[in-house]
Amino acid sequence: MKKLSRTLAALSAVVVALPLMSSCTGTPTGAGTAAASSAPAAASAGQAAVDTSQAVQLTGYLLGDTPAGMPDVLAKLNEMLKKDVNATMTFNYIGWGEMSSKYATVLAAGADIDWIYTAPWCYYSIQAAKGAFREITMDDAQKYMPKHSAALPQVAWNQCKINGKIYMIPTSTPDQKVAVAVIRGDILKKYNLATPTKFSDLTDYFEAVKQNETDMIPLDMDKQYDFSQAAGALISEQLPPYNDILYSTGGGSGIIYEYDLAKPTLVTQFDEPFATGFIAGYKAMKAWYDAGYINQDVFGNTTRSQNTFVQGRSATALGNSQDMQTVISTAQVNGWDPVIISELFKTGKSAANAYSNNGVAIAQSSKNPERAMMALDYMMEDPTYATLLYYGIEGTNYVKTADGKLDLPEGVTPDSNTYTVEAAGFWFITKTIMLPSATWPQSYIDFVQKDVPGYLIDDPLAAFTPDTDSIKTQVANVSSAITQYGSQLQVGSASDVDAAWATLKDKVQAAGQSDMMTELSKQLDAFYASNAS
Repeated sequence: MKKLSRTLAALSAVVVALPLMSSCTGTPTGAGTAAASSAPAAASAGQAAVDTSQAVQLTGYLLGDTPAGMPDVLAKLNEMLKKDVNATMTFNYIGWGEMSSKYATVLAAGADIDWIYTAPWCYYSIQAAKGAFREITMDDAQKYMPKHSAALPQVAWNQCKINGKIYMIPTSTPDQKVAVAVIRGDILKKYNLATPTKFSDLTDYFEAVKQNETDMIPLDMDKQYDFSQAAGALISEQLPPYNDILYSTGGGSGIIYEYDLAKPTLVTQFDEPFATGFIAGYKAMKAWYDAGYINQDVFGNTTRSQNTFVQGRSATALGNSQDMQTVISTAQVNGWDPVIISELFKTGKSAANAYSNNGVAIAQSSKNPERAMMALDYMMEDPTYATLLYYGIEGTNYVKTADGKLDLPEGVTPDSNTYTVEAAGFWFITKTIMLPSATWPQSYIDFVQKDVPGYLIDDPLAAFTPDTDSIKTQVANVSSAITQYGSQLQVGSASDVDAAWATLKDKVQAAGQSDMMTELSKQLDAFYASNAS
């Protein structure tokens, strides 16, 4: 959306937009087929027991920009919803550049909102703590969302718990993706450069662009997503797989654990080997910034690198292996020879996303929460609905080829398509309907189907849900300190990395990180004890 690489949460409580186009797939891109489906008998019976005699209007909020083709998609969607649940839907969008200001405001206003996209990186725990989201009980889920309930394992619900309660409906198909950078192979060839194999290898490429392609910025980052990914990629190369213990509840605590251990213990990013890895990554970022490879207006820039890349104004697109679909297709059309660089940990692995990484919350102020859940049940799990929301109108936005791929209708280009794949923000729907694009090079299809699954390792603490009630003040203060004193390190604009790191450490520790460590370690010990064989 993304979105946010989970490895970055330890450094930034700044909300970072994750993969704009692929926040939620359970099967590798192209591995699924558009399957025929109807509601299970139990699902039909469950929803039939609900009184839907009164027609209702529902409003949902998504992230991104409203696709030009949304009116046609919405008209078709409402025909289906009217028949199935006697409801119609309206969508509103919160732009990437206005998330921090508008997301909370929409919920606080309370009017004309029934549901909203949410995730740990998108204010889930913050807004749940404020009472903006309606609690989701298992009785409600089974009654109003029988299709989705049947598709979700218990661990998915566990990942959404905050102090024992659930305020989010997670996707049933968690992402299989890795963070990537896409660069231009034609530029590499033009200047006789070796193909980079990791993010830190991009220095020569950046220098060639700066010296010779004067109308392009080597790395043009926005303030919401790109800068956290760039710094995180450089740091991850130095370290074993790790995650922030409060990622699942949306916080940046700086308290982390190693992903590749069967029974992780908690440390901080100021402990070794992590401190050395973070500092090395930040110094590499600063070297790029000082060399002029990075735009100087990062904190004011709201345009993602993917957008300037496809426009030919920048040399690098940041995202993930799925939200690069349109980028790859456009690069192919333009003859740019896209080259994908996976951003992995030192071990060559990447953290698999949790079910909670994409989902929706029912607004506390919703006048029709039950009907909203019923509509979402169809939207999230029924293949007919999911295909419409994901791909748009067949014949207008896409066509299916004889060999089971997706192509653009005659006369439609990636730039002129009014409903670009995944750009509409429905990353929480089932991705079993996904098909490969006819415009993708075979190397990209192989990458997402074969390479990516091999990179991913599961979270050993996916079912552990920290209770932060007794340390909520410290959690808020630490998160604020990380945001205030860590942002310049991530961008590369800190004048002295060692001094800035020392200040960050002092401020985070003064904000109460040790209290958090004591409490969360105690809870983790209890979790291990309760799950001992």
